[in-house]
Amino acid sequence: MRTTRILVATAIATLTACGGGGDTPTITTPTPPVVAAVASVTVTPDAMQLLAPATLQLTAAMKDAAGNGLTNRAVAWSTSQAVVATVSADGMVTALGPGTTVVTATSEGRSGNATITVTAPPSALSVSQGSGQTGEPGLALPIRPAVIVRDAQARPVANVSVTFVIDSGGGSLASTQATSGSDGVATAGVWTLGQSEGRNVVLATTTGLAGVRVTATGTYPNVAIGQSQVSLAGGVITVARPGSALNGMRVEIPDSAFLSPVSMTIRQRSSAGLALQEPGPAALLRPVSNAFALAAGGAPAITPIITIVTNGPPSASGELLLKVPVPIGTISPRVAVVDSVGTPVAFLPIVASDSTSVTVTTRALSTSVLTQIGNIPQTLPSGSQSLSIVLFAGRAGSSLAQLYPYSFGVGFTHGVHNLGFYDLKTTYETQ
Repeated sequence: MRTTRILVATAIATLTACGGGGDTPTITTPTPPVVAAVASVTVTPDAMQLLAPATLQLTAAMKDAAGNGLTNRAVAWSTSQAVVATVSADGMVTALGPGTTVVTATSEGRSGNATITVTAPPSALSVSQGSGQTGEPGLALPIRPAVIVRDAQARPVANVSVTFVIDSGGGSLASTQATSGSDGVATAGVWTLGQSEGRNVVLATTTGLAGVRVTATGTYPNVAIGQSQVSLAGGVITVARPGSALNGMRVEIPDSAFLSPVSMTIRQRSSAGLALQEPGPAALLRPVSNAFALAAGGAPAITPIITIVTNGPPSASGELLLKVPVPIGTISPRVAVVDSVGTPVAFLPIVASDSTSVTVTTRALSTSVLTQIGNIPQTLPSGSQSLSIVLFAGRAGSSLAQLYPYSFGVGFTHGVHNLGFYDLKTTYETQ
């Protein structure tokens, strides 16, 4: 019995010590965080043109009143014209038919919009600009080729990819891919014509539609392309006309070629339609003007008609060298002296050539003198002289560029009236 009383007393004492006279503990409750409200909603992109049935992903960005970005906020999407375009719960727009709709993103009572314009599928291509131009071969045209894309109701269609390629005539385009704008127009890069005269064509195409062609014409203008005053010491005239067929042409005048200073001008003009019909062996016994015909199907002219104009005598005292650019890969071109209508009256001898140029030599500076060589007067008057040449395409093994086109008739004295001809292997006589 004594042991039991001691345990009870100890327990009571312990309970009394724990609960008697101590401070009551403080329990702290955490303050809930303040959640910023959505103050603005921005939809990106906010405007777009779509071609049915294209799709477009829109995004919505929310900010609070201080401009801080907000995340994890619910967004509801809607469209004002469901027949034009629909929008999914995550902002994916699907274009359905022509028209305009406003797609809205809403979050916590705030909203942002995107304007979506839908166009119908393209139905036709037509030329918008660039056709009918005329320019110098090898140079850029002022107006770039362009086409317009339309739907079945003739409305312009935007966002259509169009491909432009050179169809004929050579040349180049600075860019060959374009996308139609809101006006339906797709524009290619700068158009540089080919190196030959004639028709140049650009073909424009897009998937599922017939292509259309933009045309232009290359022709050499009748202009001066080089000019210089030649002193008694001679000199060099170089044509600086980047991109043109005659860029880099050189005329080298030797020392003492003239007894007094002369002015010399290099001009060019069109050689369109000139084609040299090669004669048969029997025809080579006739004068050049009768033996060589300008005929369709003949060797075409590959340069403009080049005219050298001087105010001196019709022949020089020394050999002038004419280095003329030719299209790369041209085989054995014929360098013909031509009259006012382009008919060959003589051929100049080629003294050097490579894949890009030929060099010929001449003392003659007058085409008219060459047409009357059998009746050259003893005194050749000075004055305005002009010598016109043009290069015709040749063929491998051709020797026509080396022919003497006539014999030297009454009135011609070798060493006095030396027009720069050479002893050649081919014998040639006039009738």
